[in-house]
Amino acid sequence: MLDSTSTIIFMSSLAAARADNFYYPPEWDPKKGGLNKFHGQHALRERARKIDQGILIIRFEMPYNIWCGVCGSMIAKGVQFNAEKKQISDARHFDDYSINKSLRAKLRSQKKRVAEEELAARKMGLGIRLLPASEEDKAAAKCVKFSSNFVISLSNEWLRHII
Repeated sequence: MLDSTSTIIFMSSLAAARADNFYYPPEWDPKKGGLNKFHGQHALRERARKIDQGILIIRFEMPYNIWCGVCGSMIAKGVQFNAEKKQISDARHFDDYSINKSLRAKLRSQKKRVAEEELAARKMGLGIRLLPASEEDKAAAKCVKFSSNFVISLSNEWLRHII
């Protein structure tokens, strides 16, 4: 027959098992590994059935209504799917900080260049920003020839209007 103290101890161990949602069977030994190893299953259970192939099964929900590109039927918002998530390549080992740093430096230099171009345009009295001169522009400018008669006639007309 159980006395009141053993009943209280038994109740507290059941309460503790319910509190952390784990049941530790009497034959389980913590030195041999966790409960998943004891039961012979992965921590992700059924989602890890293709983990040896590098595929993790995920569950997701449609964020908005879409039309299927294959069969043409509508898939409503909230429909849940199982999907396989796999890594395509191991060659992607980037340092996010250095990429972000170089991008910010590039944007700062571009912003500085645009400000200098706008200042130069304002000094020339233009309302628009000029693009930087390129080699093609220089080559095209060399090909243009102005007639000396045209320049002389313009200067003569200008002088006639003044006199």
